[in-house]
Amino acid sequence: MTRPSSHVQAHQFRLNVLAAFRLETSAAGAHRQGKSQSLEFPTRKIESLLAYLALQPEPHAREKLAALIWGDATDAQARNSLRNALSVLRKQLGDDLLIVDRETVQLAPRFPLWVDAVEFKRQADEFLAAPAANLDDVDLQLYRGDLLSDFYDEWVLRERERYRVLHQEVLLRLTQLARAQSEYARAIEFAQRVLRDDAANERAHQHLMFAQLASGNRAAALKQYEECRRALDAELAVEPMPETTALFRWIQQAPPAGNQLEARLTNLPMPVSSFVGRKRESAQVKAFLAIHRLVTLTGAGGSGKTRLAVQVATDLVDKFHDGVWWVELAPLMDEALVPQAVAKALGVHEASNQPVADTLVSFISARQMLIVLDNCEHLVATCARLADQLLQACPNLVILATSREGLGIGGEVTWLVPLLTLPESQDWLKLFQEYEAIHLFTERARAVQSGFELTEQNALAVAQICRRLDGIPLAIELAAARVRVLPVAEIAARLDDRFNLLTTGSRSALPRQQTLRALIDWSYDLLSAEEKILFRRLAVFHGGRTLPAAEAVCSGDGIPKQLVLDVLTRLIDKSLLLAEERNGEMIYRMLDTIRHYADDKLRDAGESERVRERHLNYFLSLAEEAEPHLQGPAQSLWLNRLELHRHNFHAALDGSLSAAPRADGTPRDRAAGLRLAGALYWFWVIRGPLSEGRRWLETALAANPAERRDAARAKALAGVGEIAWGQSDIPPARAAYQESLDIWRGLKDPWWIAFTTLCMGYVVLSEDRLPEALDLFEQSVVLARQVGDKSLVGRALRGLGNGLLRTDRARARAALEEGAALFRQVGDKLRLAYVLDALANIALAEQDYARAGAQVSESVALLREISDRVNMAGPIHTLGQAVLGQGDHARAKELFAEGLVLAQQANDRLLIPLNVMGFAGVALAQGRAKRAARLFAAGEARMAPLAASVWRRYHVNFDRQVAAVRAELDAATFDAAWGEGRTLTLEQAVHLAMSDEE
Repeated sequence: MTRPSSHVQAHQFRLNVLAAFRLETSAAGAHRQGKSQSLEFPTRKIESLLAYLALQPEPHAREKLAALIWGDATDAQARNSLRNALSVLRKQLGDDLLIVDRETVQLAPRFPLWVDAVEFKRQADEFLAAPAANLDDVDLQLYRGDLLSDFYDEWVLRERERYRVLHQEVLLRLTQLARAQSEYARAIEFAQRVLRDDAANERAHQHLMFAQLASGNRAAALKQYEECRRALDAELAVEPMPETTALFRWIQQAPPAGNQLEARLTNLPMPVSSFVGRKRESAQVKAFLAIHRLVTLTGAGGSGKTRLAVQVATDLVDKFHDGVWWVELAPLMDEALVPQAVAKALGVHEASNQPVADTLVSFISARQMLIVLDNCEHLVATCARLADQLLQACPNLVILATSREGLGIGGEVTWLVPLLTLPESQDWLKLFQEYEAIHLFTERARAVQSGFELTEQNALAVAQICRRLDGIPLAIELAAARVRVLPVAEIAARLDDRFNLLTTGSRSALPRQQTLRALIDWSYDLLSAEEKILFRRLAVFHGGRTLPAAEAVCSGDGIPKQLVLDVLTRLIDKSLLLAEERNGEMIYRMLDTIRHYADDKLRDAGESERVRERHLNYFLSLAEEAEPHLQGPAQSLWLNRLELHRHNFHAALDGSLSAAPRADGTPRDRAAGLRLAGALYWFWVIRGPLSEGRRWLETALAANPAERRDAARAKALAGVGEIAWGQSDIPPARAAYQESLDIWRGLKDPWWIAFTTLCMGYVVLSEDRLPEALDLFEQSVVLARQVGDKSLVGRALRGLGNGLLRTDRARARAALEEGAALFRQVGDKLRLAYVLDALANIALAEQDYARAGAQVSESVALLREISDRVNMAGPIHTLGQAVLGQGDHARAKELFAEGLVLAQQANDRLLIPLNVMGFAGVALAQGRAKRAARLFAAGEARMAPLAASVWRRYHVNFDRQVAAVRAELDAATFDAAWGEGRTLTLEQAVHLAMSDEE
């Protein structure tokens, strides 16, 4: 880069301080002609003084300057040296160089002195602040080396580091910008410059891996990871971050040649089609986000809001230290689930007795992140409230939203997404590459008809279609899909007629929503009678449709069941449905705008209530069919099947439990909603989120009369009890379980009596009433054996084993081992995992670390296999204790760190301090007894609100390890360290655990 700065040309003095000190003087403009003259000073101190004044042009106290430059001399000598130095500077550069008085010294603002570092900083600051920057905005040749590289003054060292960091930031931003523009050769050049100065800069290594792969050099990308790993180990003694390793694994799986799509280090969706045009729009949105914390992209459905948001968010990944996170709201039916959708995207789990929105505030806090809320229009009120709460409480949060209307809160900037650019002249073929709308139509037409080409014969018709559709991307794509069955000229002619019909001849007066509806009306009119019936009935589904579900809910009355597959295929061919495979099952999706249109048609046909009733009955049958399978060998299969339809279950529950009557005035079948919620409670207990399940169960109970003491109510109450107990919300758990048990006793159902008796035992154990808990556990074992259900007997034995864990280890082991054997017989992997964790804790208490490790390793593997999202953190902690006991300190720390992250995400008041104490055990094993004492004390202090019988079941070696710490320290040192640990906040304790401090 050689462009000269215009700021240099008018100056008579040029000071270079990046690399070596050099001062040149010449007549104005003479530098360009090579007629400059070097100036030298008698001492290095005078050069240091001039450099400092040039870099810090504000007034400086004389005493400060004297001490800063001549700090190794006496005060009197320093002041005298300062006077002499100022005299030399004036003599060499002129009297107008400085502004001085009795107290201060300052470089004169108008003095013609150009400084390379000042100019570099100016360009760098402007570049980093600009939302839409260019690769040539900074003259990198200005930075010839580190500031005053052969000076060792204290102030120089500080400034040198500041400029070095600025230089690195510029290079990293240039690297990201080059990547975003597919300038991979330049991206590689910039990243390599970063690594020349900082070999352990992991972000630069990531950029190089990306750019080398995208350039087709997979081998170099893989080699770069090894160089990264060696540099981090040599300079920092750390391993690469998980995201770097994940990128390495991704590259390993990539084909060995050819350009590759860049992976995403956040959860941003990978677009399935190319991003056409939108360069100006993308720059505008980034400019808004640079100065506003809430920007909402508005416009008609199909106008490209989501695709633009994906591209903008992708370009801004490196601007947000804590990530760019995508929240898809289109499948949600219930406004109450919006905070949970955000929490799920961020990996945050609900906290006990705390609204999810408050948990989000605590998690985000001071983090610097961008959250994208996509498709807010049907949940706009809730999105507005949540956005307002988060923005007010989290100062570094920025939100980008897409919606058909603004959120309507203070500080919001709404921006109507413009339409694609359109041609105005008749030179259609030359305009193909220039105009976005024609480019989009042609690309999508080729997707359905591979031989499609833009020709002189069809170019005018294509341009007409794009103009008549106002450049709306979805409308253009739907029109292009018709190339398979209609000539372009006929599409253009029919489209023109359809718009005139729907607008009564006045296109200019149409809102954009009506324009899009007109296009979909035209597509709908082209469907056969069977296609129309299936199309509108499919609107009752949310999040996805399977073939069996579509056949059960949508067939009959005009469309035979055996034709559903064929009609589905035709709707896919006509771009009204999308097909994708998930977990071996084909799912059919509708774009959100299309689904809303189909829903209107369903109501117009008078079929809405009847089809929704069939939808409810189908998913009630599915949930009740799945319920018994969640206890046996097929539980993973059925859990995944239920997960696939989570949003459909929400829609069925919402419709059945609604307070509004049906359209004909008859009441809704709320009893079916209660049955559905009860059938799903095991699903929520295993997959979570717990708060979602508890809310639906409590809603269903409230919607049905309390005096109806039937099995549906008793099962829902058992679900509320189990979830409340899992949330450590003991009083509601006790009340729900007790009422459930009373109903089951009245119904004389032996299975549920045994089970709820067992559950009451867990509640009593949590209240630290061990004798009463053991009595309930023993009752449940007797009752379960009478029932003869092996899985139920295993659960009761597990409860008894947990109760006996600290008082009678032999009986506890016998009960748990019998339970494990029963769970293996019936193939219940979930409960087997829980029992193995309990057995591992017995082995830990007996210091049999190899046995403990084997048992809990199997437990963790089983929980990962069935994706138990609620109960993983406990066995991870147990595994850490087992590994620690076997002497693998590094692996133990990794496991406690994983457990701590899982516990923090769930805000689990038991497992956070348990993992803190896990780090204490590592410190003890490493001979760092004082650190161990502080961490043990911090963890125990946080356990104070919990029953000792609860948390000591999970840390069976606590007393032994604390005794070992006491033996290592004298009493005074131990008491001091223990007292310090007990004063730490939870946040401070976590920081101490994760750091390497004493």
